[in-house]
Amino acid sequence: MLIVALSTQPAFLMGAAFLQLEADIGLTPTTLGMLTATFFLTASVSSVPLGRLVERIGWRRAMRINAGVAAAILLAIALVGRSVWVLAGLLVVGGIAYGFANPAANKALAERVDPGRRGLIFGLKHAGIPTSTLLAGLALPILVLTIGWPAAFAVAALLAPIVWLLIPGEADTPASIVGVDEPAHGAAPLSVLQLIGLATAAALATWAAISLSTFLVAAAVATDISEGGAGVLLFAGSLTSIAARVLAGATNDRYRGRGFAALVVLLGLGAIVFWRCVPRLDHGSSGSCSLRSPPAGGGRAS
Repeated sequence: MLIVALSTQPAFLMGAAFLQLEADIGLTPTTLGMLTATFFLTASVSSVPLGRLVERIGWRRAMRINAGVAAAILLAIALVGRSVWVLAGLLVVGGIAYGFANPAANKALAERVDPGRRGLIFGLKHAGIPTSTLLAGLALPILVLTIGWPAAFAVAALLAPIVWLLIPGEADTPASIVGVDEPAHGAAPLSVLQLIGLATAAALATWAAISLSTFLVAAAVATDISEGGAGVLLFAGSLTSIAARVLAGATNDRYRGRGFAALVVLLGLGAIVFWRCVPRLDHGSSGSCSLRSPPAGGGRAS
């Protein structure tokens, strides 16, 4: 959870501190979206070749490298992140670090976890993203609004030594592997068509979740919620998401299925919520949420 949370803090903390960054360096909603897209696109492109590198150097070493690079990116943003171009360059490197984190975490869990508990453990691992948004939401009222956004990025880097200490110290050897050759609940491997469908569904769901997490603070403030209250809202939503992922994983272990039916239900419910509720953020009926600038002469840009 923490290696994924640390790796994604640059992107989500930027979204949580958007209004401060807007005032200090002229960040706009468009550039925020482009920077976030740059981060995750870089991670997506780099994850396959970095996954091969993880196979060669081992997941422990990969996690340590990832923790060090992610902390360096957070500190660099705190020290020199005063322009959109500098942020873009740092987020590209940060995206590569995140592309390193997921293959390392997945390989560790695939090798070390009892197959009968993989749903629960992978639920915990996939709670890394909402853990990152939870920390970003918590940082907004506690750090960003009190001592400034650079300090919040610097404090986030303190996750790195915690992650480093939690990584097991033993070497990557076949003797340490648990249940690698055991089929998951006796199920046949997924077909290529099933993998494509699963990847497409995951991509669309992630698209929605990332955009919501990125723009939630700005959208909440646009509906007259205070910045501190928006941070609490992001924190509460993230906490709910963590609980849901862990519960879903534990449930899947108990009923020993692949969970495709539950996946369809969850994605459908999420789509309905976005369709019916997101327009209300703009108090409009167009079916979309826009972050509108205030009339000339007063008010905060949103």
